[in-house]
Order: sequence, then C-alpha cells, then structure tokens
Amino acid sequence: MISSNAILLHTDKKTYISLSIVTALEVLLLLPVFLGIPFLPSAMYFTLIILPLFFILLSMQNILLAISLLILLIPFLNMTGRRMALPFDTIALTPMSGIMWILFAIFFLGTIIRKENTEQFPFLAIDRLLIFFVISAFLSLLSSYYIETPLNRSFVLYITAVIEPVFFYFLLKKVLTDERKINQVLFSIILAMGIGCVMGFYYMQSIRGNLSLLLSTRGGSLGFGFRGTNLYGVAAVLVFPLTFLFAVNSENKIQRIISVGVMFMMFISAITSFTRGLQIALAIEILILLLFYRSGRKYIYPILGLILIAILAFRQQLLILFMRFSEPGPTVLVSSAGARLEAWIVSLKVFKIYPFGLGGGNFDYAWEQFKPIHIIPMGASHNIFLSVGTEFGVLTMIIFIILFFLQFRMCWWILRNTKDRLHRDIAFMITVSYIGYCAYGMTTGGELSHIIRYFPVTTMNSYTIILFTLFSVITILYTKERKKIRCLENPRNLYQM
Repeated sequence: MISSNAILLHTDKKTYISLSIVTALEVLLLLPVFLGIPFLPSAMYFTLIILPLFFILLSMQNILLAISLLILLIPFLNMTGRRMALPFDTIALTPMSGIMWILFAIFFLGTIIRKENTEQFPFLAIDRLLIFFVISAFLSLLSSYYIETPLNRSFVLYITAVIEPVFFYFLLKKVLTDERKINQVLFSIILAMGIGCVMGFYYMQSIRGNLSLLLSTRGGSLGFGFRGTNLYGVAAVLVFPLTFLFAVNSENKIQRIISVGVMFMMFISAITSFTRGLQIALAIEILILLLFYRSGRKYIYPILGLILIAILAFRQQLLILFMRFSEPGPTVLVSSAGARLEAWIVSLKVFKIYPFGLGGGNFDYAWEQFKPIHIIPMGASHNIFLSVGTEFGVLTMIIFIILFFLQFRMCWWILRNTKDRLHRDIAFMITVSYIGYCAYGMTTGGELSHIIRYFPVTTMNSYTIILFTLFSVITILYTKERKKIRCLENPRNLYQM
C-alpha cells in the first residue's frame, strides 16, 4: 500500500509571477479565436517574430522557466500549429518544434560548450536504449526511400516523433536537479491540460452542446487543445494521476484548487467526448488508485459520485456511444471498432513485408494495399505499439516496449527502496499513468507524432513530449535514490554508479 504525504513546494515568487504573466498573455492571444475573429496577417507575423525571440532571451536567463512556459503553451501551439507554421517546400516547421529547437540550442551552448551549472548524472541503461531507439528509427528513412513512400513526410515524422522527444528527455534530465524543479514542470503540464479543457468546452458552447456534432468532428478545430479528442485522450491518461496527486497532497491551496478544477474538467471531457479508450483507461486508473492509494480513497468516492452525476446528466447522448459497440454482422467493417481491428491486421502484414517500417506517417500506403473492401479509411494503426512498428520498424517497436519495461522496473525499485514519501508518491502516480497510457494505446492508439495531412505537412507531438517528460522524472528520481543508498553503503560511491 502507498501512503500519502504532502508535496513540499518551495515558493519561488519570480516563477509564479512569470507564469501568471505568460498565462495572461496566452489568454489575450487566444481571445480573438474565442470570439471568432481570424488572425490578421500582421498579428500572425508579429507573433512569429516575438515568440521565438522571447524564448531565446528567457532560455538564456532561466532554461527551466522556458521549459515550463513551453509546456504551458502546448494547447495554443497545437491550435495554431498549421496556420503559424513556416513552410519549406513540402515541410513546415511548427511553432512547437521551433521553440523546442531554440531550447536545445541554448542549452547546448550553455552546458556543453560553456559548461554551466548542471548536475552530472550517470549514463544509465535507459539512456543507451534511447540512443538505439534513435538509430533504429533512422532505418525507417532508408526503408521509406527504398519502397518510395513520401520521404519528406518520413523525415518530418522522424524528427518530431523520435529526435525531439529524446532530446527533450536528456534536456530535462540535466535541468531537473531537485524536487522543486520537478514539481514546477509537472504542475505546468496540469495547467496545460486545464487550458486544453477550456478550449474543448468553448467549442461545445459554440455548437450549443450538440454532442453528436462533437463526436463527428472529434472535438472540432480546437480538439481540447490537442487537435482531436483521440489525441487529447493520450495526454489525459498521462496527466490524470498527477492531477490527482496535486489535488490531494499539495500544501499550496491555489494548486489544490486548480488541480481539482482540472480533474473535474477532465472527467466531463472524457464523458462528453465519446472517447471509449479514454473512458476505459481512466476507469482503470481510478480502480488502481482506489485499491492501492489508501490515503486517497476518501477523495476517490466523491469523484465517483461526480462521474455518476455527469453520466445521468448526459444519459441520452451517451446512448450514441454504446450503439457504436452494437453493430452486428457485416456492418462491423464500416464501424470504428471494426476498422481498428483491420488496421491491426494490416500492421501485422507490414511487419512481414517491411520489417524496417514504412517511414513516419505512411500507414496509409499499407492501408491502400491491404484494406478490406468498403471500409472506412484509416490513417494510423490505432495501437501505439503497432503504430511504432509499422512506421519505424519492428526493432524500434521492441525497443519502445523495453523502454516501458525499464521505466516500470525503476518505478518498482523506487517504491520498494526509497524512504522519501514524495518520491514514492510520484513514482506510484507515474506508474498509474504508464498503465493508463498502455491501456489507451492498445485500444484507441495514437502515434508518437500525429501527421496533419495538409500542404505543407505539419505534425503534433506534444503528448509524446509529456510521456518523455515522465520518463525523465522517473530516471532522475531513480538515480538520486540509488546515489543515496550507495553513499550510505560507501561514501566514495557518492558520484559513482
């Protein structure tokens, strides 16, 4: 059983002031969209110039604050990703990618060249595995060139699905040197989810609560801040346990109130978005918390009551959801569930014919070859593990699975060996996040980077950035706890692993 403890947050006045200012600026930037006013070309170009310049200056002063603000801006950057992208032939650089590469460049110059103030961590097995992950995925580019799938698309997806998340992992591993910094980044993720929920509810209000339209449009153009309810679900299952942790344990009253509000909005969005995988994954996460997080049970029961009230309130519309499971006979082939089953079969065929993958974003190439007759079109495998294997190769998929195995093992080691309650609680909640992610990934799916099939090609990988952020947090906690134990055994081992 896991016991609860309060999250100890050291108040950083400058950090809170900066977060408040940027949140206010984001609301002002989003206001024209909320009011239905399109971006003026001059305003868009002004934003394209000011936003990178702001992050360059901020990164040079405080790289952690820049990372936190990037995470906070995720819904805005996702929503404007296509309209504000900089096209280069058929490839476009999205604002999200541009800012991330600014962070990478500033950090490289400050840490590698100037050797500035970061704590040195050992190179663990998971770090080596991530390097192999990058190399293995690179083979999909060669495969894409050989089988003549769109190479430019494969290249863009390789950068956004593999390179950027791995770089972000190593960036965070160097920057997050204490609990305060870890908590700051995690709470920024919670705030970003809250902003995404507000976007989704605004769209629901604009369509006057028509849940059938919400279902058919997958959340509309806003898509709960992640350009679609399915992709929003990937982020939601990762963030919900952390939101619960802050709502229950934070000593900061404002953080508790915000976390409770975000958690409630996530429940409403899960019910009204008709995302079956999200509902199943959240149910699994709540069950785990109910069974194993003993001190949090008194908070789980009111949550279950709120869910029941929401279900009763939307009971008529929810019948649409259950009707999607009851399509008998041949009509199952034109249903969403039937199409996903066929997509899994197509992925298994790709493994045999193209073991090094089709290249990122090229699942439709295989779908056109192997799909059944009269079935709805599918642009992805709708299974995160099969998607990785189909796009980046079987070996890359195996490495991705091993990454989760190592993360689960590190979480279990922390739970069994550390005496720090905060570290145990974070490890437990992230373990629940991983379980929810795997459950959601094997039912509804998602890709490491979602391709937006317009000209020029743009992508969206923010939910994978959140996943690799959790990877880095667990690796940091695991490293710190091993250092403590080895130091107790032999003080000479303080800087050795």
